[in-house]
Amino acid sequence: MFFTKHAGYILIVDDDISLCDTLSQVLKQESYKPVVCHHPREALRVVHDQEFDLAFVDIHLP
Repeated sequence: MFFTKHAGYILIVDDDISLCDTLSQVLKQESYKPVVCHHPREALRVVHDQEFDLAFVDIHLP
């Protein structure tokens, strides 16, 4: 039996732009589809329009 890699959507919510860029690039190289938000309100709007398989969220956001 062969397993195919699922290219899931991953939400990244963090105000550190450099960290988001790096994490996004790594995830793209692994065939994932990252979506980056730098503010919690922006992330809330995004999750209303799209489903995600995983989310990386900065717990120290304002």
